Amino acid sequence: MQRQIGLATVAFAAFLAATGVSRAADQAGVSAAVHGNIELVGLSAPKTVGRQVRSGEKIYLGDHITSGADAGMQIMLLDETVFTIGPNSDLTIDQFVYDPSTGAGKVSANITKGVFRFISGKVAHNQPSNMEVKVPGATIGIRGTSVIGQIQGQRVVIGLMGPGPRNNTGDKAAGVDIVTGNGTGELRRPGWGAIFQPGQGPQVLQLPPAVLQGLLGALIPHAPPPPSPGGGNRPGNQAAIGAVNV
Repeated sequence: MQRQIGLATVAFAAFLAATGVSRAADQAGVSAAVHGNIELVGLSAPKTVGRQVRSGEKIYLGDHITSGADAGMQIMLLDETVFTIGPNSDLTIDQFVYDPSTGAGKVSANITKGVFRFISGKVAHNQPSNMEVKVPGATIGIRGTSVIGQIQGQRVVIGLMGPGPRNNTGDKAAGVDIVTGNGTGELRRPGWGAIFQPGQGPQVLQLPPAVLQGLLGALIPHAPPPPSPGGGNRPGNQAAIGAVNV
């Protein structure tokens, strides 16, 4: 596992060097694995006009990214945090500050619809409370991990994919806190998730493997899925996402 993480870090650094990424104060990262129609509206552009995103482009603070049907992409932040979005998704990088010499910084993103996955990077590893992801009705507090989720109308599903406290890989125990105005849900075991709507507290439960595979399948081919906590790594059908009732 440590060797895989090390190789991923080297590959990420090589990618940044190849694409000419600078350490500009307002740059958050770069786009990668762009597939289909992905539009971006920056702070300096008219809010009603978007442009097509291509792989290797710089992503700046405040960029608002939307994906069309059968589309998706990755956003690789400079601290090695990676966001992946699937079809019909909407994401904005609200805040990004990073000191590569210390790993300190701040990451905040806002996801309002669609299917997504994120893997935390050095900022969360250095100080977990300095990374957060906002979804309708809740804020996800990160403790260094991999998370997958879907926002469909008013309904939000969040699943923990990273190592929990009982992992046998030697990885640091990780998890997320789903903080709403009606309560907080703690996810500490891979394969468990939270379901909620704005105005409701999160319902924490073990997600059926078909739901997790459906979410992973919706992100293909934009990111290779990890093995499912329920066993196997074969992506499922997106229709399986609806298997969990609120």
